[in-house]
Amino acid sequence: MSDESDEYIESGTPELEVTFDGGEKVSLGNELSPSFTSSEPTLNWDASPGQRYTVIMVDPDAPSRKRPSLRDYLHWMVVDVHGSDVEHGKELVSYMGPAPPSGTGLHRYYFLVYKQTKSVRFKKKGRANFDTHEFLKENGLGRPAAGNYFQARN
Repeated sequence: MSDESDEYIESGTPELEVTFDGGEKVSLGNELSPSFTSSEPTLNWDASPGQRYTVIMVDPDAPSRKRPSLRDYLHWMVVDVHGSDVEHGKELVSYMGPAPPSGTGLHRYYFLVYKQTKSVRFKKKGRANFDTHEFLKENGLGRPAAGNYFQARN
């Protein structure tokens, strides 16, 4: 992964492989069209056998990077993923593809995978104003086991 850290993906975090239906791949900030990312992607990472994981996708730039009053916008959450078998994990928030408002510029969409050490507690209703960092802290999820992100605009 990148040598640079940001607030979601620390330097040295292994790269999460994210592939959408049409073969489009996420590659550390590349720009993808929302129309190519509307369906739930396939994720792959170097998972430890027998380990449970939590997968989240967030947009920290909602409704715009200049005025992120809805940050973080939660696009997807799957917990109790055994290995990298996301399909059979417990989906707490269904996948919602990017839909950045027209004229708001590029939005970043982060896919993050965390090792679980206990059952995840999640009480939030709705997708807007999800506090990613507080959620991680409350659930003892620590630093990402894998991560990646892309950018999109309308």
